[in-house]
Amino acid sequence: MKKTIALCLLFIISLFVITGCEGDSGLPSSKKSISLDFNKTIDYKDNYEVSFEKFESGKNIKKIYLESDDLNDKNNQYFVVWGKIKNIGTEKMDWWNMIPSTLIYDGKYKYEMTCKAVSQNDIQPLSSDSLACYVEVPSEVVTDTSKTLVMSMEIDGNNYELNVR
Repeated sequence: MKKTIALCLLFIISLFVITGCEGDSGLPSSKKSISLDFNKTIDYKDNYEVSFEKFESGKNIKKIYLESDDLNDKNNQYFVVWGKIKNIGTEKMDWWNMIPSTLIYDGKYKYEMTCKAVSQNDIQPLSSDSLACYVEVPSEVVTDTSKTLVMSMEIDGNNYELNVR
């Protein structure tokens, strides 16, 4: 009887793990991962279009859009991916950090980015603005060009990966 109960419990726990009802199932995510190139436009549910044009890094990047004028660590640098955002919806949009983004260095080190419209937070219908996705990173992330650098973001349920280098 104890063996039967133990087998039943093992079966139920296995079902939870496999179906994802409890924790990570270990199975591949159902989200699509889409490779993204610079200057390619992504449409989001007829609300906005976004594209990324270039990146830059350094200690003295224009700080208008940054939350702080000073680096938290003098050995760090800012890393910024520049783009454009256009509101193709019918109402104004609040554009403060609407794209969850992560900078991934060497396939494993992750840095959460902030994305915002540069000149305004509210973008009126059919208006455009520059977009800055930025993060403070250790200098090694910028200077070691032998390692990969990918900006990963979630838009419309899809995971986009912009290969920076």
